[in-house]
Amino acid sequence: YEKVKGREHLDTVSVAFKLGCVMDKLKTHVTAMDCYKESLRVRKLLLGSESEDVATILVKMGENYSQRRMYSDAITCFEEALDIGRKIFGHSDVFVADVLHHMAKVLQKDKEH
Repeated sequence: YEKVKGREHLDTVSVAFKLGCVMDKLKTHVTAMDCYKESLRVRKLLLGSESEDVATILVKMGENYSQRRMYSDAITCFEEALDIGRKIFGHSDVFVADVLHHMAKVLQKDKEH
């Protein structure tokens, strides 16, 4: 995709995001994070910092950091996703509830370690 559509195209970063998800499932978390960061950079550039896609990537990044026991970084990503989600969907949306659930799990893990 990158050679055909260019590095800063939504289709290209969509592939990067999906590749990141696969890398996470394969427990190649550092490679997955590289994919997420590139996808986040381009989506912010093209869609703005407060899009649903940006929030979704931030959630995946938070999950990735949590898997690597980088709890502070995970919370930072979840907080940013939560802020975006509340602006887009309101306080009572399922997306917001899911992000809060992720945050609670990370805070519990951090407390245990």
